[in-house]
Amino acid sequence: MRSNGTTEGESLAPEGVLALIGLRCSGKTRLGRALAEFAGTPFVDLDDELEPGSSRGAGELLAEVGEARFREIEARALERVLEREPPFVLATGGGAIERAASRVLLAERAICLWLRADPHVLAARLSGDSALRPPLAGGGPLEEVALLAARRDPLYAGIARAELWSDRAGVPELAARALDAWRGAAG
Repeated sequence: MRSNGTTEGESLAPEGVLALIGLRCSGKTRLGRALAEFAGTPFVDLDDELEPGSSRGAGELLAEVGEARFREIEARALERVLEREPPFVLATGGGAIERAASRVLLAERAICLWLRADPHVLAARLSGDSALRPPLAGGGPLEEVALLAARRDPLYAGIARAELWSDRAGVPELAARALDAWRGAAG
């Protein structure tokens, strides 16, 4: 018996794919892992799917190939991932929504849950993150967050079926809320 009351192999997840979208450091990967475990369904981190078999992380790849090429690689990875058999939880990269074709794909093949957080919280998380995250908008972390939010928030809003503030509760409570949102959007 797992902590969610299900047995191994039993899932609480509705049909379909739940895609977590949001800015860098909004908690997509951490919440995605917890939600997938809680719901008894697979978890996929899009960053891990960019170059199957490679040891390079997303930040290294971004730094090496530049943002335009990185978005092409990310879009192809997203297409491959969304061809998999659902249900599963997908943590996208923060900029995965920048390409129109990727937004269409996410809107058609997944239920998108927008993870949001106060800009100061995101900037603090970004500053404290040990992962390589090349700057995309210049300036310090708070300016980076503000500039990316101005560019991306309308795109997230355009495909999100629900939103969740990731800085207002702990991961277990957020996982339960995310599952409720997934069920509500799927029903």
